[in-house]
Amino acid sequence: ALQGKISRGSSSLIRLIAAMAFPPIRIPLVLWLTLAPLIVWVEALQVKQAVTPVEKVLELLHKVSVQVEETMKSEAEAYGKFTAFCREQKSEKEYRIQKSTEAISELTLEVEALGAEVTELDNKIVAETETVDQIKSESEALLATRTTEANTFEQNKAEMQKAVDACDRALVVLKEHMQQIHEVPASSLVQNKDVAAAVKFAVAVSGSSALPS
Repeated sequence: ALQGKISRGSSSLIRLIAAMAFPPIRIPLVLWLTLAPLIVWVEALQVKQAVTPVEKVLELLHKVSVQVEETMKSEAEAYGKFTAFCREQKSEKEYRIQKSTEAISELTLEVEALGAEVTELDNKIVAETETVDQIKSESEALLATRTTEANTFEQNKAEMQKAVDACDRALVVLKEHMQQIHEVPASSLVQNKDVAAAVKFAVAVSGSSALPS
């Protein structure tokens, strides 16, 4: 009868303590509380003192209850600290993820903007290259034209110089004949012919050396 009472009392206490225990300590606690009444009963049979077995069991159960409460309190504190740590870590990780996502979005926008700028610069480079090629072609054409004009000018200059030299020579001849005219009587036929020949030569040279307009 005593063993039945102890078993019923122990079962009720075990269910109560197990229901209050946190998950991390529930299984070992239930196992220990299940074996505790049997150990107490065996010890109670061996004790030959004035204390009754029921009192001994109640005393042991009280000690166990105190130990369980202390263990539960310690486990609850540890569980609370761990929960707070996890919550803090979660908040920190979420904050970092949010900041990283924002940074990635900003960098993506910058990359897209730079890509548009690169495309625009490429188009400008192509346009400037075409302009440079066009200017180069025009410069080469102008250089060829100027070279041709310079050659023509040199040729015309040489011809004009020849004409000027011929005119100078004709003037010398004319001056000489004019002096002879003043010194010799005007009836001299030979000298008149020489003067006419000199003038004709100068006119001919001047006409042949005229430059085109």
